[in-house]
Amino acid sequence: MLKQKNYVKNIVFVIAAIVQSAILSSCAKADIPPSFEEDTAKLDVPVLLSEPIPEAEVYDYTRFEKQREAYLNALDAYSAGKYAEVESILVNDLSDYPLAVNIEYLMLKRPGADMNQIRKFINSGQHDVLSARLKSYYIQKFDNNADYKGVLSVSPSIPQSEDLKCLWLKAQYKTGNRHNAVAFLKNKFTHAEPLNAGCMGLASVLVATGAMTEADIYSRVYEAYWTRNKQGIYQTAARMLHKSKAYSEPLKLMSKYYANPAGYAAIPVTQKTAATAVFRRYGRVEPRGALKDFQSFISKYHPSEKDIRDIKKAIIISLLFERDDLPMDFIDSELPSLGNEDMFKQRIRLAIWNRDYIALNKYLNRLPAETLKEDNYRYWRAVALENLGREEEARAIMKELAGVRSFYGYLAADKVGAPYVINEVAVPSVNIRQRAGFIEKYPAYLRFTEYEFLGDRKGLRTEWKELMNQATVDDARYIAKTEAERGYYDLALWESIYKKDWDVLSLRFPVTYREIYSTQSDAQKVSLTFMYGITRQESMMNPKAKSPVGAMGLMQIMPETAKIVSRKHGVGYSKPVDLLKPEVNVVLGTAYLKDLLSDFGGNRIFTSAGYNAGPRRAVRWQSSDGVCRDLATYVENIPFNETRNYVQKVVLYDYMYQHLLGVQNPVFIYDSEKENCY
Repeated sequence: MLKQKNYVKNIVFVIAAIVQSAILSSCAKADIPPSFEEDTAKLDVPVLLSEPIPEAEVYDYTRFEKQREAYLNALDAYSAGKYAEVESILVNDLSDYPLAVNIEYLMLKRPGADMNQIRKFINSGQHDVLSARLKSYYIQKFDNNADYKGVLSVSPSIPQSEDLKCLWLKAQYKTGNRHNAVAFLKNKFTHAEPLNAGCMGLASVLVATGAMTEADIYSRVYEAYWTRNKQGIYQTAARMLHKSKAYSEPLKLMSKYYANPAGYAAIPVTQKTAATAVFRRYGRVEPRGALKDFQSFISKYHPSEKDIRDIKKAIIISLLFERDDLPMDFIDSELPSLGNEDMFKQRIRLAIWNRDYIALNKYLNRLPAETLKEDNYRYWRAVALENLGREEEARAIMKELAGVRSFYGYLAADKVGAPYVINEVAVPSVNIRQRAGFIEKYPAYLRFTEYEFLGDRKGLRTEWKELMNQATVDDARYIAKTEAERGYYDLALWESIYKKDWDVLSLRFPVTYREIYSTQSDAQKVSLTFMYGITRQESMMNPKAKSPVGAMGLMQIMPETAKIVSRKHGVGYSKPVDLLKPEVNVVLGTAYLKDLLSDFGGNRIFTSAGYNAGPRRAVRWQSSDGVCRDLATYVENIPFNETRNYVQKVVLYDYMYQHLLGVQNPVFIYDSEKENCY
């Protein structure tokens, strides 16, 4: 908690500061959902207010002056461990103070807090966010203390949080209900799924008690070993078997041939388990060699039918990500019986790349009905039908898809000559009396204003989430619009995500740091709307954002990239923390973007792919066989799901920003991009 008694003593100064405030909190640390989970394909929701906008007397910041001072004193006393003093303040001075609930919450985390009161708070519905935090706190605390009955007492049912599920299941296991814990963990463990610390702890318990055997652990080794990106999982699981007599020799051989699985033939025939694992990896990293050696491997080691299926599957998965001289007879004879949805999707991409419309239509039919509703598969279904002579069916699909605000919806609009659908909901501004009405209506909004007054950013984020939980969609729109106008662009943006309210474009795509962006756009001759599109997808306009891999700030610059760009362009930069300053981050980000645009001839498709995945990959993914492919084929064939979605969103967001900034004749895809060979 931030404690700023100066604010209490100087009301006029605080109110002025609040009006000018543009606090932008860190999404990386806030209690808010992961980024980039929004749906851009929804149609318009008409503004039909279910109830009138409330009004009240203008909010009086002096209303809680005495209680505010008491609240700050209570925080001081709590920090000093003076719990009796805190209790006295809470009872005598904070009975009607909005932030008293925070003191109640803190007091329930003190040593010796009454369990009945803890459970009562968690189940009261008084504050959903704090209740969830309190439950999480005690699940972890009781787990650390091996108090498994305590875990189940604060959470009788399994938590929604992935971080807590395995702690809860461990508690169930330790108190006698073992079946669910074993089934849940074994499924994740043996299929080599990544496990958080809680699940690894449960795995250790199951291993120690014999509920999970060496064979189960080896299954995890086997399922991780053959892949390209699970080396850490394989090595961790292998270490769990370091004392195993049954698996010590296979593990040594697997380690020996990990980097050179083509050397499998040197493995003795008595070590079929190791040979099979190594050959399966061979199939993944060198599929053509493995396919050539497959029959000799079978003749020498006599693998089981399951092993043969696993190896074929590994070979096919790898081949599907290649393009030239593929053994299509083998792939298409085995894929229907061995494939899963992800493999069928990749086969569809390969058919698109090769303009094999019969195969495209065939494998589209293998996708689940729900998946086929996705915009890209509707688009490619229409392309397949058109090229198979079924023009009327194709055009009907394209016309329907053209009514969707999405990357493929706009490509479909181009195909049928339809205008791009915007479906924007405009939210009028709220006056100060209406804002006061909302503050009176929603307790979380009242607490929000108090935390703002005290300069407590964590409190602001907490109450914003609680407020978005409480408010109706209509009210959330008005409240978010109001706070965006007061400078809280980043919080307002989350309204659309919390409420799945995709049509309030002015909130979803805020125009922040306009002077910095415009200056750099003019100076470096980079499109302002493209800069905003990149930033919106990279950080959701949060200058304090930090990614797990170390990218920082609005345009998510890696420190090493910042060093290179600063030297090349003479931009002032000294240390990573500078990247959290918009005036530094946007300069470096724009310079890097300019370099990429220059390298790719101004093409935003290649540039955005390169910005996300690296310029070398963006080049590697282009055609190398002399065939001139279109941009939709290139985008659909980007092998990384994240980058494929990234490119689509950035280009769409560019258009959204053109619309919002009033660009004359906005352009979705430039003519040069349409004409480019991909």
